[in-house]
This record gives sequence, structure tokens and C-alpha cells, in this order.
Amino acid sequence: MKCELKRIKKSSYDELMDKYIDNYKKTGELVVDEELLEKSSENILSNNEIIVVDLNIEKYSALKQKYKNTYDIEAEMGMLLHKELVDLNHNNIPNYYFKEKELWAYLTLKFFHSIMIDLKLQGDVTEEKIKQFLFNKGTVTRTGIQLYWNMVDKLESEDNRELTHIAFEFQDPVYAIYERTSMSGNPFVVKAFVESIIKAGRDKRLKYEARSKFPSYLSCYAGINILDVYDYNALVDLMVKVQKEYFK
Repeated sequence: MKCELKRIKKSSYDELMDKYIDNYKKTGELVVDEELLEKSSENILSNNEIIVVDLNIEKYSALKQKYKNTYDIEAEMGMLLHKELVDLNHNNIPNYYFKEKELWAYLTLKFFHSIMIDLKLQGDVTEEKIKQFLFNKGTVTRTGIQLYWNMVDKLESEDNRELTHIAFEFQDPVYAIYERTSMSGNPFVVKAFVESIIKAGRDKRLKYEARSKFPSYLSCYAGINILDVYDYNALVDLMVKVQKEYFK
């Protein structure tokens, strides 16, 4: 499906979100007012040209039949989004647009609304969850499709299925390290950590009892050992070593 890339106007974002939530509280239904969404949105331009992308929504919808685990679906969505959010007019889309919640909120409400409801809004639907997963408001690692795209971008893993799936399978420690400013000086920290999980044998304890404690341990380690000076391969080896020390 070829479509123009848009974002919700910054001046309209809060009002649109509030109206959506108010309607949910009144009706108990998660419904997008398509007319209001379009009135509240604007085209994103590159070199003064409208950006056109090609989103294969059927592929995204089919993921639920192919994968039983949510983290596998999220990983595949991230790779697909990263491949498809490319301007068909061959312009480079400025990267700062992808950091805007208004872009991701528009895409979610316009194209991924039902998919995100299935993934994130089953059972106990709260106002906070609506803001997070449908309007992509808050810390990136607590959002919906913004996180999926961003994680693949951070990992440079558009064509690396194993790395992407491991990142989402071990999402609690990976997201925690993503968020820690003490380790953000080296752009390869998150990617190196995910690869170290693979090289260290995919220890399931990282998913469960150590999911919050190990990132804190690694953060303290980073405070003593300046990670910025390591190249990528050395950083991976270091993180494998730290994991083995932690779990010995």
C-alpha cells in the first residue's frame, strides 16, 4: 500500500489523544476517528517533496499466524518497518523524524491500530497503555512501533533475524541497558550486549531472575571500565566475560 508519510501536528497531538481516551471511557471501544486524524495531521517533507512509502499491512497482520510469541512478532515488525519506511522518491528521510512521537502515533492509528490492540491492549486497558502503545508517548522502550523500528535501527539488524529476535526475546535487560545513560557514550553498547547474549549461550536467567539485576551490575561495571574505548568486537567479548562472571 503506497501512502504519504504524515505526522500528527504537534499542536493537535494532546487534543487528539484526549478525545480518543474520552471516547474509550464513554463507549469502552478503541476506535479511531479517521476524519479527525487526517485533519489533525500534516505531510512530512524531504527536499520539499511529499514522502511516499509502501507499507505491506497484510504482511504485518500475517505475523500473528506465523509466530506464537509476542517478542517474535515485534522483532519481525521492527525489521519490516525499517525496510519499508523508505521514501519511494529516493529522498533520504531525515532521521530526526523517526524520533518524533507524532509520526509514530499517526502510523499506529492509521495503519497498525488493530495490530497494536492485539499485541498490547488485550485484557486490562488503561489510559497509560493507550498513551504508550497507540500514541507512542513516553520513553522509547515503553512505546509500540516506535520501539520496534528504533531497536532495529540501534542494532543495525534489518537483515539479521537472529540478533533482532534475541533482542526482543531478552527485552527486559536489553531495554534496561538501552535506557542507561551511563553506557550511552559508546553507540555499540546495545548491539554488543545482544550479541554477547548469543555468544554466552543465551542464559535464560537474563530473562527471569537477573533481568533487572544484571543491567545494574553492568552499569556499575561500566562506571569503572570506560566502555567508550572498546571497539565492537572487544566490547562483545567483554560483555561475554562479565556475564560469565556474574553467573558463576
